[in-house]
Amino acid sequence: MTGNLIGGFLQRAEDCRKYAMGVLNIIGKDEDTAPFKITGAWLFRGVGIPKEMKECPDSESYVWTIVNPSDAAQRKLVEDLFTAEAFGSDQCLDRRYFK
Repeated sequence: MTGNLIGGFLQRAEDCRKYAMGVLNIIGKDEDTAPFKITGAWLFRGVGIPKEMKECPDSESYVWTIVNPSDAAQRKLVEDLFTAEAFGSDQCLDRRYFK
């Protein structure tokens, strides 16, 4: 069900395809043990979140934070969101890219 949730969000975000790329991860202990967390990173062209993403029906369900690219720790976090298989004691159960 969580995979369907992020798949639907990515479908509804189609209007911002020319402005964005991103990744959404489902994080948890294992596939049979809830709760699961959805984490992700989005890279937008220009400054700020595009209007098309703000108008996406599910976007208000997520917490959006601007990353400082000069901060090495924040750059590492974004890199991990795109590639890491584990997040602390949890693992990446599923990953979907928006490109």
